[in-house]
Amino acid sequence: MKLWIKSVQVAATYIGTIVGAGFASGQEIVAFFTSYGGAGTWAIWVSTGLFMWLAYRMMLLAQQLGTPSYESFNRLLFGSIPGRIMNVLVFLTLLGVTTVMLAGAGSVLEQQFNFPYTFGIITTAIAAFLLLRKGLDRLLAINSIVVPTMLLFSFLILIDGDVASPLPFPPPDSFEILWQAVLYVSFNLAMAQAVLIPIGYAIKERAVLKEPAS
Repeated sequence: MKLWIKSVQVAATYIGTIVGAGFASGQEIVAFFTSYGGAGTWAIWVSTGLFMWLAYRMMLLAQQLGTPSYESFNRLLFGSIPGRIMNVLVFLTLLGVTTVMLAGAGSVLEQQFNFPYTFGIITTAIAAFLLLRKGLDRLLAINSIVVPTMLLFSFLILIDGDVASPLPFPPPDSFEILWQAVLYVSFNLAMAQAVLIPIGYAIKERAVLKEPAS
């Protein structure tokens, strides 16, 4: 039972990592999927499959290689120089996305509660810092609460009614749709590395990652 709970926590943390500012605002969904009309649904299924398989393999490799961070993981996986280049790219991606998410947090608190924009950014940054200092277990626990709440609100929006899209849908191109799915997964996994690798390293029970022990 405890292993099942930990599996759910890992899944929730992964979802929480992927659901960043672009996803939450809908901009990523529009750019990669919605703009292709009904054909974009196939790209969503492809992305879902890639997210599941690649995240599983990434955490399993981190467990097997004993790499506690994405830096050591990339160096072992790609070699010394390519690994360093990859680490720089991942760091820049994380820096850019974190900046956008902090800006979004400041805007939300300003628009919804009339707090100063800077206050929202600083408060969110401090809260995130204090949470991360508590360790991986606290991060897993928080996401196991936050992510189901987000899913609940998404479901409520879904059943609320049908909303016609104002977007013009171009004729679907199967190769382009597949390419959009690959790009979307690649970008988000670059961010998720910083979370998935420590999780894979810290979890010693392979059953949590759905891999039977040898």
